[in-house]
Amino acid sequence: VLPWDDASPSVADLRPLVPMAAGKLGYIHVGVDGHLYADTERIRFFGVNLCYGACFPRKSDAEKIAPRMAKFGVNIVRFHHLDGRQFPRGILARNTRSTRDLDAEALDRLDYFVAQLKRNGIRVNLNLLVSRQFNTDDGLPTEIEQLQWYERKIGFFYEPTLKLEMEYASKL
Repeated sequence: VLPWDDASPSVADLRPLVPMAAGKLGYIHVGVDGHLYADTERIRFFGVNLCYGACFPRKSDAEKIAPRMAKFGVNIVRFHHLDGRQFPRGILARNTRSTRDLDAEALDRLDYFVAQLKRNGIRVNLNLLVSRQFNTDDGLPTEIEQLQWYERKIGFFYEPTLKLEMEYASKL
């Protein structure tokens, strides 16, 4: 049995093998040999995806989740699909159709969780455009409502949605 909140040392503890320097050596880059490096130190990633509401644990849970992940060798977390739903299932503000406002509680929880991950040597990957459904309440034409959710990822090609994506990234 591997309890979800157990970070105590054990025979399965991989923390000694994972450097605790998340961010300390700067940005990750690709070396001339094609491998990933933090400064001059080669790095490999063993990570997990967190989606929807799992990106925003209560602070007391974040303090248990991060060290447990580190115990089992996780050194990167991908925050995926956090942009498509209202809090508590996503980062969008509650009680509005617009996707332009982020929920203050979600941001606070995410910020605290990222800090806990970093404290435990775990890097993060924040996905910026995954399941956000742009709509007319975002100031876009009515035609946007005729597209499927996955077709609304036009932020790379359509100037008004590109600006909405930049706004989101700034708020995040």
